[in-house]
Amino acid sequence: MENITENIEPFVAVGKRLLGDSHRVRIAAHVSCESIVKDQGLDFFAISHDSNIGSREGTRGSNAMNEGIGRIKRSLYQSYHESWRACIASYKSESRPFLADAIIANPLAHAHIHCAERLSIPLHIMSAMIWSPTKEFPHPLAHIDGSEDMDQVMANVLSYALVEETIWKTIIEPINRYRQHVLGCQSISSATGGRLMIDNDIPHTYFCPEVLVSRPGDWDDMISMSSYYSNTSGYVFVEEEAQYSPAKDLSSFIESGSPPIYFLLQENSMESPGMLARAIQDIVVKHGLRAILSQGCRDTCRILNDDNVLLVDSIPYAWLLPRVAVVVHSGSADQSALALQYGKPSVVIPHTADQLSRGIKLSSIGATAAPLMSNMFSPDALYQALEFCLRPDVQESTRVVQKQVHDESGLESAIKAFYRWLPPQVQKCDITNQNLAMYQIWNRPSMRISPEVAAVLLEEQLIKQTDIVL
Repeated sequence: MENITENIEPFVAVGKRLLGDSHRVRIAAHVSCESIVKDQGLDFFAISHDSNIGSREGTRGSNAMNEGIGRIKRSLYQSYHESWRACIASYKSESRPFLADAIIANPLAHAHIHCAERLSIPLHIMSAMIWSPTKEFPHPLAHIDGSEDMDQVMANVLSYALVEETIWKTIIEPINRYRQHVLGCQSISSATGGRLMIDNDIPHTYFCPEVLVSRPGDWDDMISMSSYYSNTSGYVFVEEEAQYSPAKDLSSFIESGSPPIYFLLQENSMESPGMLARAIQDIVVKHGLRAILSQGCRDTCRILNDDNVLLVDSIPYAWLLPRVAVVVHSGSADQSALALQYGKPSVVIPHTADQLSRGIKLSSIGATAAPLMSNMFSPDALYQALEFCLRPDVQESTRVVQKQVHDESGLESAIKAFYRWLPPQVQKCDITNQNLAMYQIWNRPSMRISPEVAAVLLEEQLIKQTDIVL
């Protein structure tokens, strides 16, 4: 499983569920995720990729921009190489060999389909962000300025092609270098690359509750949707809460007062980061609220320097979110789903059209205040939105939506979608219905058995070794 830039927890949940089906599961992600993955009994492989590198280069001059693009391409090539090693190599000092039989990846792990092609193994895309073209809404990364003359349906469809084209302009050179020098495959054009998912019928599963986004009617059967959450017992989020040991300053902060407001924001995406700092200071000093800031608000936290404001590093959401009162976020699909999953009202500060649309949808089902547009954002506006979210009736209505999200059994839906599209050679054993099938019996070719079952049948002399075929 390869995850770059997205919330790791849904992938850990899927991985642990597959581990329970006797699969060996490895998650390849940033090194900061290693403890979260290993604590759940899953294999880990580090991929060093800085998803913010492009945005940092955008504010520099042309010479610096050229240097920045070169740096981005080198970083991408390195991550592609590491993705390949994650499919075939042991990690660090591990002596146990590894070879992938199938790949689950998010869309931004660009090496996924190339690794699958080289190994001739199935690929399944899973993501909280929707990348499959539809006429019903635009790509989440597209910025579409509406006008009366615009054909919105056509604009929505084209937005997906435009995002793919923009991405492939940057990655085509490192992808082809990777294909030729590492995989030994032929180079491809950016036009071909942008259609690889469609042309190869790659199945997609999106972690998005249907209370937020209904499945578009123009999608085919290769695309499915599931909630973030499953009410299946033993689900990973519940166990993480029991196992995670917070730092002393964090636990002391949580216990020292009322539940804080969690700001899950990227300050560099705000139109005025200074206004964000003033707004947080206002709600803390004037109104007595407390705030926890994600790493995306590091500079804002330095400006504030207040005992009622705490900056936190990478923390399992399963531990943190039940302990906060409200989540302030941009309205992205994964952040919105997280807030709903834990029954927390949201304050949405959107900066794209799809985030605004999602914020309006959340507001219509009683889970958020009306979205705060950047040109309307102020300390008073933020406090009024928080005051709304702290109302008992809003807290209760959000918990009602939370139950709807839980009832979708998203984890089971995702696992069923994964198994549905596996080819016969990567299916479960027909006898145990758990272990991975590796063999067939020559005179019963429809039966697939695992090595464990084959060993028992041989020991009991029910079959001969010559009866076993790959």
